Amino acid sequence: MRSIKTLLVAAFSFVAISAVAQDFSQPQWARYGDTPEERKANALTYNFYRDAYNNRNWSEVTKFFPELVAKCPKASVNLYIYAATAYKNRIAGETDQAKRDELIDSLLYVYDKRIENYGDDPKYGIYVSYPLKAREYITYKPTDREGVRKICNEVIEACGENIDPDFVVLYFSELTDDYKNLKIEDELLYSEYQRLEDLVANDAEATSSIESLFASSGAANCENLEKLFRPKIEAAPNDVDLLSRAFNLMSRASDCETNDFYLYVVEQYHAVQPSVTTAEYLAKVFQDRKENDKAIKYINEAMAVTEDPIEKAKLYVRIAGIEISIGNYSEAASAARSAREADPENGWAYFFLAQAYAATTGGCNGIDRNAVYWVAYDTMSQARSLVEQSDDAEAKALIPSIDKMLGSYRAAFPSVEDGFFNDLTAGSSYTVKCGLASGITTTVRFK
Repeated sequence: MRSIKTLLVAAFSFVAISAVAQDFSQPQWARYGDTPEERKANALTYNFYRDAYNNRNWSEVTKFFPELVAKCPKASVNLYIYAATAYKNRIAGETDQAKRDELIDSLLYVYDKRIENYGDDPKYGIYVSYPLKAREYITYKPTDREGVRKICNEVIEACGENIDPDFVVLYFSELTDDYKNLKIEDELLYSEYQRLEDLVANDAEATSSIESLFASSGAANCENLEKLFRPKIEAAPNDVDLLSRAFNLMSRASDCETNDFYLYVVEQYHAVQPSVTTAEYLAKVFQDRKENDKAIKYINEAMAVTEDPIEKAKLYVRIAGIEISIGNYSEAASAARSAREADPENGWAYFFLAQAYAATTGGCNGIDRNAVYWVAYDTMSQARSLVEQSDDAEAKALIPSIDKMLGSYRAAFPSVEDGFFNDLTAGSSYTVKCGLASGITTTVRFK
């Protein structure tokens, strides 16, 4: 210990001797004081201050800081950087709450003086220092919610368009926490959402983060989102960015599914920027409303903007399902075949195609009518096999219905007696002569 002290004394003595040799009347020393004598004394104190920092003597650093900031506040930006580090280390080791609070206030004061004396510095000035102070406030005074909101607002006002987008996201995160904890009302969150999103409009990542926070806050219900976006969209119905923001938020709100304004937003957004997502949503809405022509129109639009054969098959299947539901069996069969061609493993394609076959026995007589059910049964059996192997839970739910249909098709097979009178033997080939299955060769079977 004695040897360390001896080395420190020797070092300080060397610094003192060096200081004596300097000409403190030169301009480069002006930052240390008004007179050569003041500059000499303050430069020496600053050297002791820096040495205390390098030796991690945090108490000594914080002892020197008030003197230096009073006498030579523009000596170096390190005056403030060292002090902030020292105070944070002292805070970390302090167990007495009253003393800890004093140290926290002193830390915040360091940033106040840094802003006061280096506010215009391009690297260390207000645009950097003020957000740092706010972050320290959030870290060390997290329960002072009003104070957190106040200082964050002060930072944003002070920095203006130079504000760091990450800080804006941090502030909105604090706001959403306050909202969830019933510390602020809806109106404040809405107004700040609009203001802050406009502030970071040129930063896609920050914009996305703020939208995600707002969507998860619990405040973004459909009624409130309509109030937020309706006047803006009515004023600029073709603004892609605005429509995108409205769509992204409203699509996450659980109560927007049947909202008329949301439907309007999606239609407007799809009109200016078509996508599979919007087209599929519109198709579903209009299908649920039994507006089948519109539903099919949007499915076809989705088809036009996707190259993925798996996705195309799913879209064709939706058309087949709509057409089956309204009795357009020829169109249903055509869509189902297209789905099968795009994705031979799609069980839905066979499911709807089998139904189209079975529904078109009109005009078929005798054994020709029975033969249609052989093809329908084969096709539905293939549907069952594919559905069973798939990971599609919705498709697997079809199995009871498929089994029921298979039973009804099998019941429509001809009897052995019918086969005898038509000169048919089990296992032989037969080509269907009527209905949508016409031309398909199948196998003769009896009940």
